[in-house]
Amino acid sequence: MERRWIVGALVTAAGALDRSTGIITVIFSALTSAATRSRTLDNLLSLATLATLGPGPVQASWFNASTLHLQLPPAHLTGICIAWRASRSTAIGVGEINITFRDPATMFEPGSGDVYGGEAHVHMGATEGSLSVFLSGPRDVGGCQQLQLDAGRMDGSWDGVLRWTLESSTSINTTAGTPPRSNHDDLDTLMESTSSAGKAIVSVPPNMTSANTKYTFAVRLTNCHGNFSESKLVANRFRGMVPGRGRHAPPLSNLH
Repeated sequence: MERRWIVGALVTAAGALDRSTGIITVIFSALTSAATRSRTLDNLLSLATLATLGPGPVQASWFNASTLHLQLPPAHLTGICIAWRASRSTAIGVGEINITFRDPATMFEPGSGDVYGGEAHVHMGATEGSLSVFLSGPRDVGGCQQLQLDAGRMDGSWDGVLRWTLESSTSINTTAGTPPRSNHDDLDTLMESTSSAGKAIVSVPPNMTSANTKYTFAVRLTNCHGNFSESKLVANRFRGMVPGRGRHAPPLSNLH
């Protein structure tokens, strides 16, 4: 009787994150099965990997039988940058994270003999261009005007995360109007919720600020590598119309 031995290969996988698009490309050294390529994301990736790539929605698509694309959610809705920075800060300092698959033993054609451990080492791509953010808005606003702040970024990369803060509030004068509040908890909450939502524009209503008060706002843009750019803006909230300007629109102001 003739005996046939099926000799497979030890399958490896490696990937990279394109930080301009937020797409992870994973390449396997062997062809995956058609059944594997039809799996849902929940059945393809391990729970640990899903948690790292989320909590936002992740989309998977196969370029071919050995190349998987993972489109990540917006940078503020994924934990991959935090995981990568944690990996880089270790004693080894490799600067990679591992993506793991739920059922690696069944990812290749039955009878192929291919053996796969289920891990793919993902490298973080280099920064494209310079990291820069510019905070713009009115220098002076009247008592009934919305104060709109706009954080414009220059690099266009996927992985920048914006963080909004109210740095300070001080009286413009103490003789006119009501003294400024001792705290601005609602304004701090607005800055926090704007950061959590990943928004580049925030509109501050008059009832969150005090008349005759100077406010300093700041926004920081941080990328996966931990590099950041910061911009500040000082805005004066007046009682009634802006002094000396009538109804004319105020100029923009920015501090770096």
